[in-house]
Amino acid sequence: MKQLSLNSVLPTNLSRTEKWLHPMLWLLGLGVLNWPDQQITIGLFGSSDFGLLIPGIYGTLINAVIVYGVINLMLENAGGINARVMLASFVLFLSASGFETLVDVAYLLIGGVVVNWIGLIDIVGTNLVIHFFFFYAPALIYGVIKSSNHAERA
Repeated sequence: MKQLSLNSVLPTNLSRTEKWLHPMLWLLGLGVLNWPDQQITIGLFGSSDFGLLIPGIYGTLINAVIVYGVINLMLENAGGINARVMLASFVLFLSASGFETLVDVAYLLIGGVVVNWIGLIDIVGTNLVIHFFFFYAPALIYGVIKSSNHAERA
C-alpha cells in the first residue's frame, strides 16, 4: 500500500464523465448551502449573510480529500481490499475531520467567537457525523464498487 500523498487524494481515477459531473455536484452543494435566506445551520455556522461561504469552501476541499482519498485507496488495492486498507481509509477520514475541526475553531476565534467546551463538542460531533454519513461512507461504497469493476477488467 502506497503512502498517502497529495496525488493520492486528487480525483485522478475518474472517468471523463465523472471528472465533469463531480465538480458540478460540489459547486451545486456549495450553492445550496449559501443560497440567500435559506437559514441553514451546520454546527456553529449559519447561512444568514453568507456565513457558511468561507467554511463551505474550505469544508468542500476537505470533504473532497476524504472522498477522493478513499476512492483512490480502494482503486489502488482493487481486488485486495482488506483490514489494512479499511484502516487506512478510516485514518484518512479521522485526520480530515480533525483537521477541519481545527480550521473551524481557528476561523471562529479569528472572527471573535468564543468557543467553549460545548461548542467544541458540537463542532467535533458535527464534523464526524457529516463527514461519515455524507462523504466517507458513500466514497467507501463507491470506491469498492469501482475497484471491483476495475479488478474485473484487469
